[in-house]
Amino acid sequence: YCPSASSTSREVPCPAGLYGGVTGLKDDQCSGLCSLGHYCPEGSTSPTAEDPDCNETGYCSPAKRCPAGRHGNTTGLVDEACSLACDASGCRNSICDAGYYCPEASTSGRQKECGGPHLFCPEGSGQPTPVTPGYYTIG
Repeated sequence: YCPSASSTSREVPCPAGLYGGVTGLKDDQCSGLCSLGHYCPEGSTSPTAEDPDCNETGYCSPAKRCPAGRHGNTTGLVDEACSLACDASGCRNSICDAGYYCPEASTSGRQKECGGPHLFCPEGSGQPTPVTPGYYTIG
């Protein structure tokens, strides 16, 4: 965004958690909050990882998908931890629940059920893990 009396069109990047989808933004609220299941690093240009204007403008920095094994169940997330539980040392990871898995851009800690007795999903799973032959799962 460009505050009053700016000397360049890229004077101040939109803060992390927000995106600036158009030119001529005048304050740090930019265009709005990053979308569910995504996080917006400083200077993001779209609320999701898909930015249809990337090819037209030549400049873009779309939001990032929350990594597999994590979930972003609120808007305005600032980093790959995909959590608002942050302090001076950083943000705590929003880990997927045991018994479930969370692919990229998940919005719930129970995004997908693990899928049967031949698979298991410990806490933080991005995909189910097959049970070793000769073994079985409990629970």
